[in-house]
Amino acid sequence: MKSLLIILLLVEGAFGQDFHSSNLQNISLLYNPALAAINNQIEANVNYRSQWSKAGTPFKTFGVSIASSLQPKKTDKKSYLAIGGQLYEQRIGNQSSNLSISVSPTYHLKFTKHTKLSVGLNLGLYQIKKNIESGTWEQQHNGLFYDPTLPSGENLNRQVINSFDAGFGSVFSIKNKNQKIDVFQLGIAMYHINKPLISNLSNGTKLPVRTTVFSSIAIPLGRRGSYIESKLLYQNQGEFNSFAIGATAKVKLIEHAKSTSSISKLNELYAGLGIYVRNKDALIINAILQKSTWSVTLAYDMTVSNFKRANQSLGSIELSLYFNIKSFSRKSHY
Repeated sequence: MKSLLIILLLVEGAFGQDFHSSNLQNISLLYNPALAAINNQIEANVNYRSQWSKAGTPFKTFGVSIASSLQPKKTDKKSYLAIGGQLYEQRIGNQSSNLSISVSPTYHLKFTKHTKLSVGLNLGLYQIKKNIESGTWEQQHNGLFYDPTLPSGENLNRQVINSFDAGFGSVFSIKNKNQKIDVFQLGIAMYHINKPLISNLSNGTKLPVRTTVFSSIAIPLGRRGSYIESKLLYQNQGEFNSFAIGATAKVKLIEHAKSTSSISKLNELYAGLGIYVRNKDALIINAILQKSTWSVTLAYDMTVSNFKRANQSLGSIELSLYFNIKSFSRKSHY
């Protein structure tokens, strides 16, 4: 049973922290529920992340989110309701996984045409699965080597733990008067405020509260729609602290025809490159390509911590696909 306790403790340690995204160009519901449909009527995002493939136990994460305004006839001068939802699953090898499914009812309060305060909730399910039968046991050693066909001698079942999960957040935004991009955003959120249970052990280990703070400042470049945006993201969860900061330059390569027709905007094409640093952990390089209502982002983490010895300096790679319908959103591409 000693080996069983060791496996359980290792799994719980891995799930003592939430998964995170390196796609900092698109701060999403993963970091603040008040971002649901903050600028668009309908928006959707699909995300895939693979990390530590050379460290023996690879982490793979898949996520999808969607959000929509509940008042499609809104104008820039009116406050409105929105709803968002997301699903994220992280797998640690074939030993364990965690799943988060949540909805985010949100209210966007307009102070003026260019300033807005958004508040939102995060309500859903947090699930832990532990396939501890995949471990290795003393009785499976035949005297020369480990033989997985031998009985383990342990009475183990696959564990599934389901817990209600709750959180909240708020975002303050200032929009540019001419180009209508968010020249400033500041958001704060708290996840797992009810501390979901993640253990079946006697001590009843619970998931720590995760606090996130993010801010962004955008500087337009001329009248073509290009801009430079700087972002910072701070997270705290138990003993874990993370601080990331960097900037993205986004350039318009092709302009739409000088027409008010929405069809002409299909020819707009943007390309961007971002560089971010996550403290004592990784150098993050992001590349983005955006055309009309969709964009694709590729992020790569280059490990700079001592962990690079274990993963052969190979960090993680992340691919994100983003889609939005702007029928009732601001005219800018951003």
